[in-house]
Amino acid sequence: MGRPRKTNTDLPPRMRLHHGAYWYVAGSPQTWTRLGTDRAAALLEWARLEGAAAPAAVATVSAAITRYRRDLLPKLATQTQRDYGTILDRLDRVFGKLGLAAIRPQHVRQYLDKRSAAPYAANREVAVLSLLFGRAREWGMTDAANPCTGVRRHAEHARTMLVTAEAYKAVHAHADELLRDAMDLLYLTAQRPADVLKFTRQDVRDGLLHVRQGKTNQALRIRVAGQLATVIERCLQRPARIKSMYLLATDDGARMTASTLRSRFDRARATAGQTWQLRDLRARAATETTDASSTEQAQALLGHRSVTTTERYVRGRAGRVVDGTPGE
Repeated sequence: MGRPRKTNTDLPPRMRLHHGAYWYVAGSPQTWTRLGTDRAAALLEWARLEGAAAPAAVATVSAAITRYRRDLLPKLATQTQRDYGTILDRLDRVFGKLGLAAIRPQHVRQYLDKRSAAPYAANREVAVLSLLFGRAREWGMTDAANPCTGVRRHAEHARTMLVTAEAYKAVHAHADELLRDAMDLLYLTAQRPADVLKFTRQDVRDGLLHVRQGKTNQALRIRVAGQLATVIERCLQRPARIKSMYLLATDDGARMTASTLRSRFDRARATAGQTWQLRDLRARAATETTDASSTEQAQALLGHRSVTTTERYVRGRAGRVVDGTPGE
């Protein structure tokens, strides 16, 4: 049996503080595993190594965020990791020091009210807080009820913008060659910008464009024909100082980045006097692919698991024709 502690007696067994860092010391011969300098994160890691529940002293929102970042965030799609990372930063600043059990529905309501200037973002942040709280319950960090349950979020209104052919041509006319190719690929494939920017020469084979959607990991094959075939051939034959494996690449062979796409589009859109967004091209494609009786083709093209999701992308449909109230 080891000697009784004389310092740091509040630390659990096999955890030590040495030169400003926390360590997990176990085994024979002893193995020292560095846990870091943050006490809450170190205690959380100690609990994982011990196979024990996290100590009540570290059952804070910040501790739950630390574990979520370590265990779950790396498993998400790249863009989702970035989005969630930003949201977790904000939640940590606001709720981080609070114990999980101390958060009440009124605190969530107050957070939503203070973020009323950005209602959609606030809703997403509360959704992540709810997800985080559910995970913390699974991990045994708290048995308190989820404080987000039953709290009404800001009302959201679906976008109704439908990019007309004229509006599209107006921006297209002020775009450079690379942006034109990007816009055409976005429209003709109905894929998300992050996925379109990753299209490579190897993805075009056997008369098909092979797509792996980053957000859903959905596999999709789009027939290369008509206008899409013309645009892809234009990308493949574009003169460049250095040839690239990517369909959308700069003259030096570098893949077009999301920020480059956004900045070039913003300039062309402003010059054209338009207000629509790149994401509206996906909705335009869904609308044009949907016939009067079915959204099946649009659902397949967009890669949605639910037809309800696809229907939110279909825009510009006229309302039903109804009869007025008969007069006397």
